[in-house]
Amino acid sequence: FLLALGVSNVIMLKASTSTAGTEDGLRKYVRSIFDQYDADNSNSIEAEEFHKLCTELGYHFDDEELSTIFSIIDVDHSGSIEFDEFWTFWEDSDRFQITDPYKLELYRAAIAQFRQYDLDGNGSISLDEYKQLAEAGGWNKTEEELKEIIRE
Repeated sequence: FLLALGVSNVIMLKASTSTAGTEDGLRKYVRSIFDQYDADNSNSIEAEEFHKLCTELGYHFDDEELSTIFSIIDVDHSGSIEFDEFWTFWEDSDRFQITDPYKLELYRAAIAQFRQYDLDGNGSISLDEYKQLAEAGGWNKTEEELKEIIRE
């Protein structure tokens, strides 16, 4: 499904002035994103929540990269990221910028669709999983055609 949508693994997202309006509007928007990933309502984001946030925004880091980024954002070294730390990072980083909330929602839907077919949760779709996707999508492809698509 991701291939069909043409969604890349790294998506640059930045709130436009039409969406955010002012810096205060942008800060509220970023706060709403922060709150979505603060699953335990602790007013901070722990490493596991941060991993989910990164993944859903299209950033796939290995454990070492994730740990490094997390520790950079966690300025006070409390073991969690508070909103002010997150806000500072959001403002200063080219990585987490939102240009179009519609694209963010489209990307999240694509990730959810991908996860539906990534049955073993390993971050890739095997030939067997791809066969299921093809069947569900009504594609009339042979196994060889599917293998060729995967090779591409």
